[in-house]
Amino acid sequence: MEQKHRNVLQTNFAYLIKNLHNVEAICDELLTHDILTPGMNDSLKHKKPKPVGQTRELLSILPRRGMKAYESFIKALCETGNGEVADYLKEKDGSKRNEVNSENSGKPDNCLSKPKDGNGDTQKTVQQYSENPEKTNKLESQNIQDWPDLLNGLPSVKKRDIVKCSEDSFTQICESKNGKVYHMRGKKKGKVLTMSNVQCSDQSTEAKAVNRCRSCVDFDKTSLSQLFNYMQYEAKQSYTKRDISEEDMKTFLANQLDNEDNSSFDSLVIVFFSGGMEYKPEFIYDKDGKEIDRDGILEMIRQSKAFKDKPKIVIIRTYDFQEETKTFDVLDAATHKLHFFKEPNKDDLFVVSSQPRTIKGPWIIGDGMNGSYFIQAFIHVFKKMAHKKSFMEMMKEVNNCLANAMVPIEGKQPVAEVMILEHSDEKDLFFYPGLKEVPMIVPDWPDVTTGENTVQKKDVKTSEWDFYNNKQKEKIYSMKSANRGKFILISNAQCIPCLDSQNEQDKKKAKRCEERYSECIRNSDFDKSNMSQLLKYMGYDFKGGDQVQNLTKEEIKTFLKTKLMEIDSDASSQYDSLVILFLSGEIKCEAAKIYDKDGVFLPRNEILNIIKECKHFKGKPKVIFVQTYSFQEENKPHEDSTANDIIKKGGPNTDDIFMVSSYPRIEQGPWIIGEKVIGSYFIQALAHVFKNFAYKKSFMELLKEANICLGQAVIPKLTDDGKNSETVEKKPVAQIVLLEYSEGKELYFFPGLELPAKDFIGVEPVNFSASMTGKPVSTASN
Repeated sequence: MEQKHRNVLQTNFAYLIKNLHNVEAICDELLTHDILTPGMNDSLKHKKPKPVGQTRELLSILPRRGMKAYESFIKALCETGNGEVADYLKEKDGSKRNEVNSENSGKPDNCLSKPKDGNGDTQKTVQQYSENPEKTNKLESQNIQDWPDLLNGLPSVKKRDIVKCSEDSFTQICESKNGKVYHMRGKKKGKVLTMSNVQCSDQSTEAKAVNRCRSCVDFDKTSLSQLFNYMQYEAKQSYTKRDISEEDMKTFLANQLDNEDNSSFDSLVIVFFSGGMEYKPEFIYDKDGKEIDRDGILEMIRQSKAFKDKPKIVIIRTYDFQEETKTFDVLDAATHKLHFFKEPNKDDLFVVSSQPRTIKGPWIIGDGMNGSYFIQAFIHVFKKMAHKKSFMEMMKEVNNCLANAMVPIEGKQPVAEVMILEHSDEKDLFFYPGLKEVPMIVPDWPDVTTGENTVQKKDVKTSEWDFYNNKQKEKIYSMKSANRGKFILISNAQCIPCLDSQNEQDKKKAKRCEERYSECIRNSDFDKSNMSQLLKYMGYDFKGGDQVQNLTKEEIKTFLKTKLMEIDSDASSQYDSLVILFLSGEIKCEAAKIYDKDGVFLPRNEILNIIKECKHFKGKPKVIFVQTYSFQEENKPHEDSTANDIIKKGGPNTDDIFMVSSYPRIEQGPWIIGEKVIGSYFIQALAHVFKNFAYKKSFMELLKEANICLGQAVIPKLTDDGKNSETVEKKPVAQIVLLEYSEGKELYFFPGLELPAKDFIGVEPVNFSASMTGKPVSTASN
């Protein structure tokens, strides 16, 4: 049931108690709509005093009966002589105004429509937001290893209990999900905050019951903390609070959510423990047993800037210490499907809780047992399955354990049910336990302590023949010639020097301009050099005549036509692919666009049409990198660059063309920030990823990895006065955009499997000592 409808029933509780009649008839209607089960209906009819006791019980049950419960309740009122009550509630929830508008438009709707079939609508509504509907019932097993183990009890969590995720498993997960997974590969998977307001000492006068309560609650808290600790989460003592008021809870949360160290965490886990007599599941209580504004708490978590675009998991464990716990017979009890309360959110927020299905309380029954069913089932599943299953898949497994729990003498019995109060389906959440013990897919980048050097041959990892042979079974481009391809470089970066001035104020501006000019020359030269070296050692042919700079729009097109015509007319040409790098930029220019030496925009279609005319590269991959520098001191992040995924412009082409560029996500310009680093973020991220992973990943996979680098780039933190603080943080600096792409085949480069490409012929090395001074770059012979 939606929260607004819950609020309507709660705020009008007294009115309903006083004015509702024919309650048994209402229950019969709700039974036909599958809102109530036969057992519930029978129990309600025997509640006393009638009808007040029946009404109270019905109003307590309805909020937990699915998304159609309120609508069906209003319909039942209309059909049982409670039309005035129905109108009153519709006026309170705002739907009455909609009916008036419908009447004015000639479409009266005096009563809510019936469900289309006896039980379909309600259950479909609850299940339509399932993470993977077609696999909802395909669980790992009916109950993982007959849980809980009544013979051996429940030991505390040990590190060896948690099945580790291998690098191969990680790769398979990412490939199967097409990259739509959260980044959970840092050294710190996340931080765990715990708040406990369980008042065991106030719940019973019997010392035995009090001790049992304390023992089980402590075991739950300790076990859960150990689980996340061994899964590479940080759970400090300062992250834990107990016996706190709502105000103190919000203050604690605000301080923790705004902590400057949060940037190092991949995710956030918050656990709320509370309990008492007649405490309701899914609710949060303070130290005095007062219900807390849960929506307000969740809104604080949603708004956390440090955890924006990162998964946020909230676990609510509310204990009810009555001798006979009130049970909740749920819609999907028979099928054990997850109970979803809301549509998916876009805030990367997951909120889970549980409700009882046994009257014997929350504690696990049996000698040597400890803890509560929900928390211990959660731990059991995570230990066994976090290495290969997503969070939502594991919630299904937890629910299955709770629906088939081993109980002494009675065998398998339902004891509780998982409640999904909030969930997101933007990405799949995997935890990859133990992955830090194997090489990361993309290490922390850039290395601001040692800096970057020009790519050397030894830096480019080579493919294995077994890998190459396995890939031949797939639909891939042929990339096995000695010359993997032709590389062409066209540079029109306008690093314009400043004029001398005698005016003191202008001299300061001129000095800053000279510094920026020097910075431009130094960084753009490094980009050119690094990409040239990278492609050379990956087997690409690059001669002196393949690099040009400072051309007009027409000169660029003429050069490209001539170069490709030469390849077509040369019978000895044996290129598997074509790579072109366009470098251009000036003080003011738009990202992902090509400019000539005068800053004139060159439409990409004019370039693409020339490339398409080349017969030699028909059916072969053609990759165009576009790096557009903006040399303003403060750049405006691109309006399309908000999410973390690669941006695709338009649909796939059939010309085997890939055009790749980037959008800025940082104001400081294109150059890598740090005293020992050089070059632009986009080009150097490509070089970093290609040299490390081109031996085993496809071109599209490499772009995803480069995008991860750009989305979590390491940047030196500065003090208030602008000095290096000797610490670093991770920030998004740019985002890859695919201007053109093809999906016909996969592109693998297989570096090192054939004869290496010839060394550069006729290309003189760049004199970097000159560029460091801010003077125009020259070759060694000048």
